[in-house]
Amino acid sequence: MKTLRKADLHLHSNVSHDVPDLESLSPRALFEKALGNRDGSRRMDYFTLTDHDTMDGYRRLIRELPEADQRLVIPGVEHTLQDPDLGFSIHINLFLLHPDTYARLRQEVVTVDDLVHFCREKGILAQYNHPTWFEHDELRRGQVDFGKVQWVAEVFRVLELNAGRPRRLNEATEQLACAQGKVLTANSDSHSGDPGLAHNIAPGETAEAWLRNVWAGLGTVKAHDMTYTGMLNVAHGLIDAVLDDREGLILAESMIHAQHRLVEALAVRLVNSGVLRRPGLAREGLRLLLKQISRPAILTWLHKEHQLAERLSTTLSRIEPDIERARAA
Repeated sequence: MKTLRKADLHLHSNVSHDVPDLESLSPRALFEKALGNRDGSRRMDYFTLTDHDTMDGYRRLIRELPEADQRLVIPGVEHTLQDPDLGFSIHINLFLLHPDTYARLRQEVVTVDDLVHFCREKGILAQYNHPTWFEHDELRRGQVDFGKVQWVAEVFRVLELNAGRPRRLNEATEQLACAQGKVLTANSDSHSGDPGLAHNIAPGETAEAWLRNVWAGLGTVKAHDMTYTGMLNVAHGLIDAVLDDREGLILAESMIHAQHRLVEALAVRLVNSGVLRRPGLAREGLRLLLKQISRPAILTWLHKEHQLAERLSTTLSRIEPDIERARAA
């Protein structure tokens, strides 16, 4: 029997623009946490960083790791594609590419067709991330055509179940995958140092062989859906991490959902204040304030996600659900 190995294929470090600049969220810290987790069910065998539109974290990690550990790292990046013909942004995880190749991709690729051709030519594996996630401003302005989501899904071999999505939206992705015969992966998309919350299991004695087996449909998934309690734990954990770290700074959109921009701006300004970051009543008062602010913000986010699920269900209503078959595939 072949040995099964695990990896989380969607993880952000402090190199990403929307992750707090904390040492505990550095590429090396995440590598060590993922592969050395005390909880065996969450301990990964291979590791990848998929920071937003940059492979700088990957470069840094490879420089810091001994050669034996380097072989456990899958080169990756989360690429934002703004195809003018599509009309809205999509996120694609790219794997097995060199940073120089990614720099060239950013210069040459404009459309979905460009991306598919480039990846095929360079041997890059591509995954359509969280197909039911959309940029808030694009959704608000009516730029998102839900019908085109099905077309984009047809283009890619692999679709992602995302641990940051509520159950109903992950179900929509499962239905898409089942209807189109796609491979599913399940990933954490963690911005808070929680690798392995969702992950993939497949045979593979090397990182590349393992990944290709996943793409061939030889793996299974350990999925996770986001809930109010789960999101609250993430937000409160980040608040504690930022306030208890003497050096790190919080960046925009890293704790409070982007639609709460005024609250977010206030939080960023307060947390980055040298005075309020010192131990004492001021800092503890700020901690309490931010945690209270996070509750209605998360409730609002979850309500909007459920509304989105209702809107998507109208478009996807012709897709017959067979979730167990999609997961098994």
